[in-house]
Amino acid sequence: MAHPSSKVPVAPRRAIQVAARRPGRATPATPATPATGTRAVSAVPASTSPVVPGGRASTPAIAAARALVLARTPAAVRIESLRDSVRRLLEVNRRLRQRLAASLDRAQMLSEERDQLLAELAEARIDPLSGLAGRRGFTRHAAELLREAGTGYCVVLLDLDDFKPVNDTFGHAAGDAVLAAVGERITHWLRPNESAARFGGDEFVVLATYDARLPERLKALREDIAAPVTHEGLALMVGVSMGSAKVTGDLGRALGDADRAMYEAKGSGRRGRRAAAPGGV
Repeated sequence: MAHPSSKVPVAPRRAIQVAARRPGRATPATPATPATGTRAVSAVPASTSPVVPGGRASTPAIAAARALVLARTPAAVRIESLRDSVRRLLEVNRRLRQRLAASLDRAQMLSEERDQLLAELAEARIDPLSGLAGRRGFTRHAAELLREAGTGYCVVLLDLDDFKPVNDTFGHAAGDAVLAAVGERITHWLRPNESAARFGGDEFVVLATYDARLPERLKALREDIAAPVTHEGLALMVGVSMGSAKVTGDLGRALGDADRAMYEAKGSGRRGRRAAAPGGV
């Protein structure tokens, strides 16, 4: 049996490790043996972002990467689609404004043309209810007659009595029927070289030949106007007040005199007639 002192001395483990690290005595690396049941995994960099000295990622690179990720999200795609729609809408709106401006210019031209035509029609306008001329048409025709025949005329203004009650009681259609009948009766009463018009509402005017028969003719006209007007089974009746003035030069002055005479006749009683000056009827 060997003596204990004869055993070979064993160097401590730490001493062996230190000796292995001393220069000149390289120790070959021993590959690590994976544990039973495990797989060897290769090392993967923690980040693919570019790294600048000091270990910090580049800010522009991060921003570009984030923009690339955001651009591929559904929300970003939707926003871009909406922006494209807005751009197309603005373009369509611009084209519409251009077309609208052109249309407004065209509309302005048509409006001016319409106003001109209306002015021309007003000169020769025929009242649709009475069939008589309007104020302008009468003034023009009367001026022509006066130039040809001198002062041999008399103007007579006629204002219907009891027309408003008929219109209010039986309706506007009944009132229109009365106006149409009065216009027709005045037209039949006129001579070829005379003129008549409806001045508006229930007021009419006549430019009649001034002669000895005029008073008798005006009496007949008043009776014609007072005759009943048949409308939808109703007998509608109105009267008339007249004012007359001889035309001595200016038609407008004669019309003013006849108007005053007519209202004097209305004040003296219904269905009256009054002359404005000596020589009237």
